[in-house]
Amino acid sequence: MPPKKDDKKEAQAEPADKLQAELAALQGVKQDLELGHAILVDKLKQSKAENDRLLQEVDNLKARIGNATQDYVDILQHREEQIKLAEVRNNALQQQVERLQAEIGQCNEEFARLKEDNNKQAEKLDTASSLLSDKERLEETVRKQHDLIDQRGAEIKAARAQIEAKEQALDKARY
Repeated sequence: MPPKKDDKKEAQAEPADKLQAELAALQGVKQDLELGHAILVDKLKQSKAENDRLLQEVDNLKARIGNATQDYVDILQHREEQIKLAEVRNNALQQQVERLQAEIGQCNEEFARLKEDNNKQAEKLDTASSLLSDKERLEETVRKQHDLIDQRGAEIKAARAQIEAKEQALDKARY
């Protein structure tokens, strides 16, 4: 039966060995967990540092966007003012164009009226020129007729003087 004693020792040694093995396994797990914890803490620190860097970058971008937005607002307001001034100038120019077009229309009407008056005056001038030409021709004809009449009058006077002289000579001859 002595071998039975060994069984008890073995049986007692086995649970201690099991405990020892379990303890070693637990310590290995603990070391693994501590290592995993250290890695996670390191990753957490890295993530936190990256997060802080990203937050700083976001803040910088927000500030740049804010500045850019204000710049764009200023530019937009300036452009709107320029557009308003251009619209006012455009309206003034449009009114000036309309006024000038109205004046051009009036000038065209006046030109047409003056052209019509000129045509009438040209007709009157042609008529007057024709009348003047007729008058000059008639005056020349009248002068010629007067000259002819004067010449005939002189001839008649001369003929009367001859007739009277002949009548006197006839009367003398009769008496």
